[in-house]
Amino acid sequence: MEPPSSSSHVTGTYLPCDPSPAIKASNYDLFPQQTREADFSSTTVEYTDPSGTYPSLSSELHHRLPLRHLHWKSASRPVRTIDSLHVTLIADQNLLDANHNGPVPKGESPRKERRHQIPGLRQTPYLKIYLLQCGDVDTYRADTRKLLRDWVKDHTPPSQSSTSLNKQENHDAFEWLIVHVLPASAEGGASRPSSGARTESEKRPTSSRWPSRSSSSVIEKIRADFNGTSKNAVDRVAQVQVAEHPGGDSGRPQLRSQDDKNGWEDLIAKMKSLILASFDLRVNQYEEDIGEKELQRNLPGWNFNTFFVLKEGLARGFESVGLTEDALIGYHELAASLNAIVDGQGGGDTAEQQQALFNEHTDDLIEAYKQAERRSKNTKTLGQEKPLVGDLGACILNTDRKPFRDLILANKISSYDFQSYIFARQVSLLLRLADVGVHTQLPTSGAVFEGDDDPQSDVGTESLKSSGKHREDLIILAEVAQRASDFINSVATTVRNDIKSGIHQSGDSQNGNEGFSHIVHEEIVENLVASWVFSTSKCILEATSANSLSAQLDPILRQLKSSTESSIEDNEDGVGSIMNTVHRQGLPDRTSSLKAPASLMSQPPTRQSFPSVISLDAVRLLPPATSHPGTQELASQRGDLLALTRRACSGLGLQHLNRQGGLADVGLVSRAEAEAMREVKLESTTEQEEKQLEAPPVNTRAPTTAGICNKTLFSALQSKQDFYQAFEGLTVSMLASYVVGGRMKAAEAMTLDLAVTRFLLEDYEVAASYFRQLAPFYAKDEWSDLELLTLNLYAQCLHCVGRDEDYVRIGLKVLAKAIRNRAASGQQPQVSSIEPANACQLPQSAMGSLSGILSASRPLKEHIPLRMDDYFDRIDIGVHVRHSPKDDGFQFPLFLRSLLPETFLADSVRVQILSVAEEHRSELWLHADGRNIEPGTSEIWLRSNTMFPAWYVLNQVTILAGNILFIHSLSPPSDGPSFARSRYSALPELANRRRLLLWPQSRSLEARLSQSETVHLERPKSLVVSISSGWNDIIHGRLSLRAASAGLRLHTAQAEIRNGKVALTDKSQPGSISFRQLHPDITADIIVPYSLESDLKEIVVRAEVTYATEQGEFVYACGSKISTILPITINVRDAFKKGALFSTFTVGTAESIPVRVLKCTVEGNEDFSATSQIPDRSEHDVFIPQPLSLVSRIQRTSRGKLDLAASETVQRKMFLHVEYRCLNQEMLVAAESIFSKALAATPWQKLCRLLMPALLTTLRRRFSTQQLEVAGLVHVLDVGTFDDHDWRSSVLAGLPPDLGEELSRWLREWHDDHPTISFKDVDPPSPRQHVTVPFEVPYVQILHTIRMHPLHHRAGLRGLPDYVAIGSALPLRVVIRHTRQWWGGDIRSGNDGNALVFQYEVHALPDDWIIGGQKKGHFSAQADETFSFAILLLPQRTGHLMFPSLDIHPSPPPGILQAADVGHDSAESSVSCEMDYQQQCETVQVVSDLMSTTVSIDPGGTVGGAWVVESKSR
Repeated sequence: MEPPSSSSHVTGTYLPCDPSPAIKASNYDLFPQQTREADFSSTTVEYTDPSGTYPSLSSELHHRLPLRHLHWKSASRPVRTIDSLHVTLIADQNLLDANHNGPVPKGESPRKERRHQIPGLRQTPYLKIYLLQCGDVDTYRADTRKLLRDWVKDHTPPSQSSTSLNKQENHDAFEWLIVHVLPASAEGGASRPSSGARTESEKRPTSSRWPSRSSSSVIEKIRADFNGTSKNAVDRVAQVQVAEHPGGDSGRPQLRSQDDKNGWEDLIAKMKSLILASFDLRVNQYEEDIGEKELQRNLPGWNFNTFFVLKEGLARGFESVGLTEDALIGYHELAASLNAIVDGQGGGDTAEQQQALFNEHTDDLIEAYKQAERRSKNTKTLGQEKPLVGDLGACILNTDRKPFRDLILANKISSYDFQSYIFARQVSLLLRLADVGVHTQLPTSGAVFEGDDDPQSDVGTESLKSSGKHREDLIILAEVAQRASDFINSVATTVRNDIKSGIHQSGDSQNGNEGFSHIVHEEIVENLVASWVFSTSKCILEATSANSLSAQLDPILRQLKSSTESSIEDNEDGVGSIMNTVHRQGLPDRTSSLKAPASLMSQPPTRQSFPSVISLDAVRLLPPATSHPGTQELASQRGDLLALTRRACSGLGLQHLNRQGGLADVGLVSRAEAEAMREVKLESTTEQEEKQLEAPPVNTRAPTTAGICNKTLFSALQSKQDFYQAFEGLTVSMLASYVVGGRMKAAEAMTLDLAVTRFLLEDYEVAASYFRQLAPFYAKDEWSDLELLTLNLYAQCLHCVGRDEDYVRIGLKVLAKAIRNRAASGQQPQVSSIEPANACQLPQSAMGSLSGILSASRPLKEHIPLRMDDYFDRIDIGVHVRHSPKDDGFQFPLFLRSLLPETFLADSVRVQILSVAEEHRSELWLHADGRNIEPGTSEIWLRSNTMFPAWYVLNQVTILAGNILFIHSLSPPSDGPSFARSRYSALPELANRRRLLLWPQSRSLEARLSQSETVHLERPKSLVVSISSGWNDIIHGRLSLRAASAGLRLHTAQAEIRNGKVALTDKSQPGSISFRQLHPDITADIIVPYSLESDLKEIVVRAEVTYATEQGEFVYACGSKISTILPITINVRDAFKKGALFSTFTVGTAESIPVRVLKCTVEGNEDFSATSQIPDRSEHDVFIPQPLSLVSRIQRTSRGKLDLAASETVQRKMFLHVEYRCLNQEMLVAAESIFSKALAATPWQKLCRLLMPALLTTLRRRFSTQQLEVAGLVHVLDVGTFDDHDWRSSVLAGLPPDLGEELSRWLREWHDDHPTISFKDVDPPSPRQHVTVPFEVPYVQILHTIRMHPLHHRAGLRGLPDYVAIGSALPLRVVIRHTRQWWGGDIRSGNDGNALVFQYEVHALPDDWIIGGQKKGHFSAQADETFSFAILLLPQRTGHLMFPSLDIHPSPPPGILQAADVGHDSAESSVSCEMDYQQQCETVQVVSDLMSTTVSIDPGGTVGGAWVVESKSR
């Protein structure tokens, strides 16, 4: 029988029937028993061949079968297309019986087979064909027609009968067809009838031109006799021509003409239509009867078994014509109805109704139980038993192992058999749809084996074979696997209940059963159920295996193999049969997804071949050409089936070996270890102790293997090693299936089971490789319990293989996870080993301790950083500082709660605090060494010898124990490593933390930074670092300066001591100055020059003083923002006179701070002398709108008036010295002095280093331009109120509450007593500041003194007229005196005695003057020569008019210009010239020219108004 070729048709079997007498009468005798299931997959056609013509036409008919492209139209269904319909031709049994037994006696008709009262129990023909061979019409009329009429009468289908009882015959409805077979041509002769059989008409010669004329007449007669006369009559007559040379060696015989071919096509078409017609009648009748039975479901006496046979008949009808999907729907509906009945047996139905439906037990199951129970009585231990029971589930798909349909009709079928039969039929149809044929090896009750027989002898399943390469429908195979999983899960309970029910009935009905042990009964029942589940799952796994799936599973399985040489034959004790239990007889070996070596993990997997889903590149392993739709679904469902087999194996392992395999064994081993820790008497000997431990408890019995009817399971239970190997093999197959199926989480669970199995087998290296990949998977999905268990086992594996560093890391991670789980559950940390919460307990041998982890960490080379928050909580630092009474150190308390289960020694505890001030960022570390930290809350006092006064916040806490570094960091993470934090990455975030205040003691060392009081503009600027030793006797120290401004360079190598109270020892290191021997209460000032690359208004410098005393080494740090701008500005304006130079110096304020100038002097030199304007005891206040102007007269000295030698030059550089005080500094010094005196008389003296900076800072912030001007005028400082200074947030918040309240009251009183402070006579006064400004005497060659003289008699006392009248002219003479004395007597220039040419020009506003005369001209003059010229001024308006201005500049004569054109140098081209214009800014009054005017005013006159009568000019 050929397998089907596609899912849309059923390939039938073409079986030509030999009409020889050797053919038996029974249909089923024509086929072997193992092919009966295929009978329903084809359509039966019965033929009657009295002439023996079938062998001649069988070859041509076989060539045209199966029938193709049939279209069935039904009123209740859409059109169904049958691509291929297989037809089974059988001979008429009545005719065969007649030929075999002789003719029927006269008057008797042939025996007709009696139809069963329940339709659907047998397969009847859909079409009956009468094969007729008749040579002429006479023969037809004489003999053949009567035979045809009798045959048609006997085979009239129910649809053509008018009797009422024949309606039920539609269940076996059929059609009939007469086929006239024409013999081959005369030339062929092989198929012609014999000469003896020829009629007289055939012998007579004929003159007809058409040889087949007679045959045509015969077919016409047949049609006329047997076809209906109506228009809708069906043509039931066909004629075919027998081909020539049938069975020849040259191949299939060939037809001679197109008419012959058309005859065969007509026959095939009629067969199609008639088969579909009979099929349609059957379907309609079945549906009508089924609908009637459905309506009777709730009536008394309704029998589901009868209904089942009826509905199955419809399903088998669909199956027979190739409509497998419709047949499958019918079985699905039957399965649903059966399940509803089975589930409802325990409901409201009566016991009698339940017994009427099904048998309460299955005989096969009860017999298996009895055999197992008899054998269990003769064995006591596991190793002595040998199974002798048939494998119950191996033949689950074989529907011929029992007469299921007969049992159903007899109401003697059990629910288990009923469900198994329907499931097998469903699987059979699904496999046919999946294009997988079924070849059944037919065991009746399962294979029987005993002892060490061949492991393959337990096979009783069905082997499969695909109909073509890569044509399996994997989606349908996946559905088979899914339905099988549901079936096994559901029916396993039925099997268990079935056996128990049969046991009770057997015990009630038979004597001698009272001695059965209920414990043994339960154990045997569970063994039988587990064996059934295991074997059934194996059967389905084999049925659903596919070549395309194996191509994808094999690469993954190779990844799991220990080596390429490993094979299935390497397994021991038959354990490998789990992977290859299905025997394939007569079929090529298929690459099975179940094959894997027994010892899969004997070698540790590499990183590339590790079988974890995360690292396994499944996509890369799958060949693209072998990917098929449904692969993932099939692999996933097969994985579930493997899970059922593994669960059955695990259940038996738990019962017999106290082992389940995988993760479940962790808890079992832990409990076994706990039970092993029993009390032993000290006086007992070693032998007695061993006997006591080995002796089993009283009333206990060793487990039995009776009922385990599967050789694979039996072999797996021989030892723990065998069990784990079997469990591992199944797990590997599940892992591969889940990977291909895309179920990654399930695959990871399988990987975990493999890892635990390796761990329990003490293969720690391989187990560690698994656990390393599994932990991140569970952490990602937040499976805390499994992650904790995985990490704990991983840590113990690492410890066993000696990898201490990894062991420490993972062990600490386990502790952290356990702490987190306890916190989530609300439990408190306990002093015990870490155990996973809500998970299986670990074995005691696998439990680690904190002390062991710390001990393992000490040999490590590097620290292991960890987050402290995972092991500690409530971490905080005290906010109140505690100063050391004997040195400059201080302490802060650290509070934390340890969540660790044990007390441990912390080698070092360190705390980092960060300052919150934006202008000076700093960090301090506090430390404590050798502290024991117990579980619970601890207080640790941390000390530091580094002082940087500021507000701080907690930033980081570190605890070092061994080489484990716990880190608690409050800074946000940066882009670097997890523990690399940026100190100031989120500065605004610092303000939200709780702050602590740090300040120095009153007698501790102090360092201050300030700008140097002495500034020389020609020299680098300097800083002054003042170091006050306080109560410290400093042996040696080091001053470190760090520039915090861009472009600032500190020249520490040029540092100097302003006083000789300390000696500098080393200045070679940049930014560092070393000194020694600074006694108590000594202040040393160190001058440090600096330079700037760019103009900065202020610089930021940080200083650290590291000093050593007898108490230890300490550090004082401070930072300061220093202004580089001079508080004063100095401008100079020079006025040249003939005998002296008058320089006007204007001193102003550079900022809004008033300045008090104390002294101002001009330092002369050998060539020039100057007069001072401000003596030592004279003071002048300078404000922004009120600068100070100082005039100094500079004259040549006696040396400067002499001609210098050639080697000497004139010294023109002079220096202006200004001493001053800034009023803000005076006010701050006054406030500091008064506040210090007030503190000295109170207990708050110890807080002076805290309160004083706060007071001065607030005063500086309160200074405004207006307040400073007012204070500079009245010499009084407005201190402000207590609230203005915000003492609470700046100082009091950092003190203890009681101390802060007392200090707050005193500060209020002080502010009330000192609202203002006078700083006029402060003692001591603020230090003077000195600035030295260099300047040079201007260099000028020519000085012209200009004077204007009037030329008339009206002149004032000064020689100029008092006024000038409009319209009158003012004649003036302009006198210019020329001198060269400011040339420096440089006679070497060659111009001292030569005349120089100058150009002058007179300028005046056109609206003021009109100038008459020569306004522009040239003149030449020698040294001390006078030149004059006259001009005339005409005023244009009245008022005080300024005199015109005069400009003079050198102008070379024409000869010199010509010389310059040819390239000769000229002295006049570089001559500088200044003017002393004595009439500059002088005015003359211009008045009207009228002396008097007479005006007449006559309001009453005829003219009216006013008019001028007379005027008189001057």
